[in-house]
Amino acid sequence: PERTPRSDFALSTMARLTLLALSLGLAAGKDLYSCDYGYDLEVTVGEEKAACGAEIPYSSAHYIASPVIAAGELPVDDDSLYVMAMVDPDAPSADDPSMAEVRHYLVGNINSTIMASGRFDANLVDELTPFKNPSPPEGSGYHRYTQHQQH
Repeated sequence: PERTPRSDFALSTMARLTLLALSLGLAAGKDLYSCDYGYDLEVTVGEEKAACGAEIPYSSAHYIASPVIAAGELPVDDDSLYVMAMVDPDAPSADDPSMAEVRHYLVGNINSTIMASGRFDANLVDELTPFKNPSPPEGSGYHRYTQHQQH
């Protein structure tokens, strides 16, 4: 079966990010937030490498210009264009996800070279939603941010 790429990282005071795979109907009945789902993307937040489930300090994630989200183990097709998104499925908190799927980043028309590098230059791709730094409510606990890619 085809797998959708995924990488998530927990942050000390942030809300979860997941992608538009649910609205695209790509993951019916699957747990998109599980480390067992999809390909691992290579995500760097500031100076921190983000592995699935790893904690990234708020101070590292909140003040970056944007994360680097590279293809990692995802097979990249030279003839394809890609879409990358980050959404928050647990806003404002994991206990009360009443504002779920808050979009933090949406980039389209990513060619294979850019997808492999993970550096989405707004002059070379369509940045539909510029990166919005995580800033969850104080005291909302640990949250995950998940990135999903579609081509």
